[in-house]
Amino acid sequence: MSVAEFVAQRLINEILPFEHTGSHIMNNNPTDAQIIALLHESFQKVDRAYFSDHIGEALARRCALQMYPSGDENIEKYNAQINGFATAAVALLYDNRLFVANLGDSRAIVVKQLNGDLSAIQMSKWHDPTDVEERVRLSNIRAENIEPPTRCFGDFFRKGGYKENPSLKMALCEPVIAEPSVHGSLPVDDSLRFLILINGGMVRSIMEENPQENVNIKIASLVAKEFVQQRSMPVMARAVVDCIAREHQDAFTQNRLPLNCKRRREMVMTFCCIGDFALGASIQSSTLIDEGDTMDEVRVKILIVLNAVVCGFFSHL
Repeated sequence: MSVAEFVAQRLINEILPFEHTGSHIMNNNPTDAQIIALLHESFQKVDRAYFSDHIGEALARRCALQMYPSGDENIEKYNAQINGFATAAVALLYDNRLFVANLGDSRAIVVKQLNGDLSAIQMSKWHDPTDVEERVRLSNIRAENIEPPTRCFGDFFRKGGYKENPSLKMALCEPVIAEPSVHGSLPVDDSLRFLILINGGMVRSIMEENPQENVNIKIASLVAKEFVQQRSMPVMARAVVDCIAREHQDAFTQNRLPLNCKRRREMVMTFCCIGDFALGASIQSSTLIDEGDTMDEVRVKILIVLNAVVCGFFSHL
């Protein structure tokens, strides 16, 4: 089971009262502050569970092998088992209030329409050394020399095992953390049309093709255009991703991409039409995965319980 699979199974069940008793916070008309606290706690609880429950045995055997080397076992076998990580974006729609929590480079975009004009609102944070707040955090712990993402699930060699990482061993504490950025609440009314969750590969494909492009507006415009033209949501999702892929390919053939860009990344978009949800209509969604030249693993889960909706987007890297 990959990091993404483990997190997808555990995290949403932590957030929604799917199998919880009446004492769970989501069963008791939670306030915004309580929901935000729940999202923070759930992300970190699941990350701890991944290390203890899922790869705990592999970590223990690896530790024993380090202390008592054996010719019968290869430590690289255990390194491979504990090396993965996953980014995530989770959108929680509760009582006509929208919250988004994210780790890493997954992005959430809300599209609103007022008086015929579309606006794109980003409800996520880019956890990367280029972000000012992340750069300050990393500088304070002497971990400036780090590759993105700087927050994720899993990733033993940049968390508990960071002292074994040559580029991070001088850090004062674990450089990579599972503390999410949480945005919300955003009232859900009839002006809110779409919720779009995209992975970092899609963001970077747009930025590589045109560094001056506003990614949020680009995605929102494409979704709005295709939503009108296409007859089904899966076809619409494919049309949006195909458009970005074609533009990236054109930039490649015209030598307009950065020199270090040798391939197109996997692109994933989860699209939810939630404009009518506030009026009692059912939520509609579609997910499109374009593998590009890689085989990264993505898990998307959408659960509806009572008046709450959770859409979880988990990318295993």
